[in-house]
Amino acid sequence: MKFQRNPMPRLFGDFLCLLIILVLWPLVFIYDFIVVLPAIIERDNILHISAVVLFIFSFVNMIANLMACTVVDTAVDREVKVPLDEAAEWKYCQVCDCATPPRSWHCKFCDVCIRKRDHHCGFTGCCIGHQNHRYFIFFLWYLFVLSAVGLVFKACYMWSSNDFMHCWKASMELTPIILITGCGVWIHVQFIIIVLNAFSLICGFLGLVCQIPMLLRGETCAEKGKQTKYNCGVSYNLKTVFGERMHVAWICPCIESQLPDDGYTTNHEFNAKN
Repeated sequence: MKFQRNPMPRLFGDFLCLLIILVLWPLVFIYDFIVVLPAIIERDNILHISAVVLFIFSFVNMIANLMACTVVDTAVDREVKVPLDEAAEWKYCQVCDCATPPRSWHCKFCDVCIRKRDHHCGFTGCCIGHQNHRYFIFFLWYLFVLSAVGLVFKACYMWSSNDFMHCWKASMELTPIILITGCGVWIHVQFIIIVLNAFSLICGFLGLVCQIPMLLRGETCAEKGKQTKYNCGVSYNLKTVFGERMHVAWICPCIESQLPDDGYTTNHEFNAKN
C-alpha cells in the first residue's frame, strides 16, 4: 500500500471541511464525556461503561478511518505496463501523459488519475478510489453512529435539565447581540453543538444511503444506473471494497484486508467461474 507524499487538501473548502472534523468533533466528543454522560447516566454501572466504550470506539475509528482515507495513495501508477489482453479497455490521459486502466478518471482537484474513482470528497480532501474506499465507508458509518448516539444523549440531557425549551428559543433568536450581551450564552453554545451534531448525522446518513446500493451492485458514481461487467454478485462486490477479511475490517483500519484485484486488471479467475 502506497501513501501520498502530501496528503493535505489542495482546496480551501476541502481544508475547511477536514478542519471541522478534526477540530470541532473532538470538542463535541469532550462535551459529551464531561457534561452529558455524567448528567444522564450514573457512573460505574453497565450502561455507563457500555456508553463510554461505544463513544471511544466509534470516535477513534471515525478519526482513524478519515486519516487512512486521506493518506492512502489511490492514484494511477504511471509506470504500470498495460496488460496485452486488456489493452483495448485502457485509455490515454493527456493531462497525466500516461495510459490509465478502466474505471479510472482524472480528478481536476487532485490533478491525478484515480484508480476505480468514485468521487472527490470534501471532508477527506481527496478522491475516493480503489485503495481507500473501505476507509471512506467506515468513516461514514462511525460518523453516523457517533452522531446518532450523541444526539440522543444530548436530547435526554437537555430535557432532564429543562434546557430543551431554552435551546429551542435560542434557535429562534441566535444573534451576535444576544451572544455578546447576555443571557443564556451556555444555552446558545449547546444549541450550536446540537446543530453540528445533527449536520454530521445527516451527512453520514445521506452518504451511506448513496454509497450502500452502489457497493452492493459493484458500481462507482460514474457507473451508477449503467449496465457494467463489474457487478459480480453481492459477496464479491463487497470484497472489492472491504477486502478478503471484511468480517473484521470494520474493527480497525490497521487490520490488513487484501483486495481481490489491484485496480488495474480484471479478476479473470473469478469471471471465468461466473
